[in-house]
Formats: sequence, C-alpha cells, structure tokens
Amino acid sequence: MLELEESFDYLIKDSGIKYTLEELTQHREEFITAYRAASKAAAGKPVIASGPSGGLSGLFSMSRPMLMDSLADALNQGQKTWVASSKQERFKGASVFDVKALCGTILNGPSKLPKKPASESTALSNLPDRFDAREHFKNCATVIGHVRDQSTCGSCWAFATSEAFSDRLCIRSSGEFDLVPLSAGHTAACCSEAEGCFSFGCDGGQPDSAWRWFSEHGVVSELDSGCWPYNFPECSHHVETKGMEPCKGNSPSPVCSTTCRNHHFKPSFESDRHFTEDEGYSLDEVDEIKKEIIDNGPVAAAFTVYEDFLYYKSGVYKHVNGSELGGHAVKIIGWGTDQNEQYWLVMNSWNVNWGDQGIFKIAIGECGIDSEVTAGIPKYERTSGVEQSEIML
Repeated sequence: MLELEESFDYLIKDSGIKYTLEELTQHREEFITAYRAASKAAAGKPVIASGPSGGLSGLFSMSRPMLMDSLADALNQGQKTWVASSKQERFKGASVFDVKALCGTILNGPSKLPKKPASESTALSNLPDRFDAREHFKNCATVIGHVRDQSTCGSCWAFATSEAFSDRLCIRSSGEFDLVPLSAGHTAACCSEAEGCFSFGCDGGQPDSAWRWFSEHGVVSELDSGCWPYNFPECSHHVETKGMEPCKGNSPSPVCSTTCRNHHFKPSFESDRHFTEDEGYSLDEVDEIKKEIIDNGPVAAAFTVYEDFLYYKSGVYKHVNGSELGGHAVKIIGWGTDQNEQYWLVMNSWNVNWGDQGIFKIAIGECGIDSEVTAGIPKYERTSGVEQSEIML
C-alpha cells in the first residue's frame, strides 16, 4: 500500500494540476478503489505503469475528479465565448470514469439512416436568425422543455431520440399529446441487437437504430404514471441534492418486456405503442436542419464530448482542451447568435443541476454537433388509449 501511495503522489506531482484538499482526498480514494478493482480483475497480478492510457497512469487519469476548481479557472482564462464552472451538482464528486460511462452514443456507426432529400433553395432563404421550439410550438412547450436525466446509464442515444419523437408527436397532434413523454427506458431495453438495432442498452447505442425501431415496434409512454417509467432515478454524485438519490455506480442495461413496468397503467402495453411513419432520416446541412426543426420539431443529434464540456455553465460552448470522453446524443430545439457566435440551442439529459438548467448552447459545427442529426415523422392515428389527463409531468 505504501508503494501505491508513493506512486499516487508521484503522478499528482507529474500532472501539474492544482488540487483543493477535497479534490485531492477524493482522487486518492478513487485511485485506491480503482487499483483494488483492477487487481481483483487481474487475479492479483500487479497493475504496472504502461503509458498514459494504461496501468497506473490510466487508473490515475480515470479516477481523477471530473470537476476541479483550478481547471475551471483555466478554462475561463483561456476563452471568452462561454463560462466554465466546477459547481455542477449533477457531477460533484464524480470521476472521469463516471462521466465517460454516460457518453454512450456510437458515432459513425453502421446503422445509418437515409439522407432526407434537399429542400428547394427558396425554402431555405427566409430562415430566422433566432428560433426556439418552445416559443414557436407553444402548445408543446412543456414537453419540449422537459429536462430529463439518464442517471448512471449510457442511454443518451435513447433519450435524444425518444425526446425528439415525443416533441414531434405533440406538434403533429396540435398539442393533444403535450404531456406524454415517450419512454427512453423502453427504447434502451428493447432497441437491441436482437431487434436489429446497433444498440446495447446502458452500454451505448446509435440514434439511427432507435428511429428505425420506432417505426417497426413502437415506443410506449414514460413517467411514473405512464406504461414504462424510466428504470433508474434522477441522481447526483456524492452530494445531497433535494429530490434526488445519490448516483450508485454504473447501471445495468434494462431488460426488454412486452408488458408495462407500471402495473397500474391503463390501457394495455400494446395500445400504448407510438410509431413513426417510416425508418426516419438523417440531415447534415445546417440550413436543412433549421428548416426541419421549424417544419416538424426538434431533432436528435450526436457529437464528441471532451472533458471541458462538463464545466459548461453559460454562453456558447467551443472545445478548448481536455481528453475525449466519447459520443453523446442530445436534442436540438433551436438556434441563435450570442456575442457574434452562431449556436445551436440544445437540451441535455443530465437533469437541471448541470449547465444552464439542463440546457446548453454550442457553436454551430463544433465537435461534430450537426454532422449526425436524425429525425422521423410520427404516425398520427389514435392508436393509443392514453388520455392527456392520465399522464402528467
């Protein structure tokens, strides 16, 4: 144990990062815990240093606190388009490993949707400089603006798509379904390899697969009063947050079922399925994406997350530094300009205790945010027996 402590102290010094006492204590504890777990997995064999991504160096990097005061200060000094903050209750006490597990979107995967045919140039000539779907589709502002929480599951791919589908169903029904979020849990559980999806529950997935699955199998309603409430609670890491449970490790993938998780839900599972008209489509031109949002509602998008993104508090995010954490899927609801920076307005799935009340602005084109955009058109027949009064936010 003494040698391990000495190795940790050496790695701390070598990193050049300034720690608070709380951050140092957390990192030391997480590092030792990670080492013990790695040793157990290696059947007692020593975990040796083997470069920046393996051995002790890898354990050190992955067990470091995700949010650190000195790194937030450096970000604020190094750029002027956005404000960084280490005071994010959603991830207080979380390690880099904890957050990396949430970035579950497979970028550039094999299950690609067809590209939507290009619009006439005249149809793109009058796009507004600013747009917010919550303001434009007033009957659906509640469901569009509902910030959700994927908890400790890498199901962002299921959240982004089911949220965009929910919004579009509300919009197409002229607000009839304004209080019906569709189930990310059902999507994560059942849009699987067995159903032809390139998706693996809490271990990640591809948004394209989800849209195709919506058209073939349908998705049921969420919330505690819906057919399939989300499998995991909203949570916060290592800090008491009113109304939230502590985050506990990485969640296992939910199990697929053809019955409602909420046994008190009426009507039946089958009658609560909501479908899209076809397998969906992709968009990769900025003006086409804008027109799509105006015409049909928010879209799902996927981008590369770097460590500095976790510090976002306000302004227009542009990547400055930090290692790549993985792919992440979100919902684009609008766009605008802030201090001469054109941005997308985006809903995340990390609850309201991250970012700007769960929302962020990201520069157009940044981190691939507009290179993997997907959407679909809801079927609007009254196949569901869910009444507006039965499901409340």
